[in-house]
Amino acid sequence: MYEDAEFVFREIGAGPNLKLPPRSIDTRLSESKKYMSLYDNVPIIDIRKLLSFYKKDYETYGYEIPSTIRHRLDADGFNL
Repeated sequence: MYEDAEFVFREIGAGPNLKLPPRSIDTRLSESKKYMSLYDNVPIIDIRKLLSFYKKDYETYGYEIPSTIRHRLDADGFNL
């Protein structure tokens, strides 16, 4: 994406100071660490509400709850 942005910036004649903001999540992190970094600060009650709201989607499309979220839910005693 950054290479594409640099190309577009050159094509439109943007100055060298125009840059994309830094990525908020390190792309070298494993999937589980990405989820952990995203959901660590979300209260478990909110995660439970979201999963309950989307329960039919999870069942219909066979979505799996990421293991890092499942671990927090299991510790809390929540079953989807």
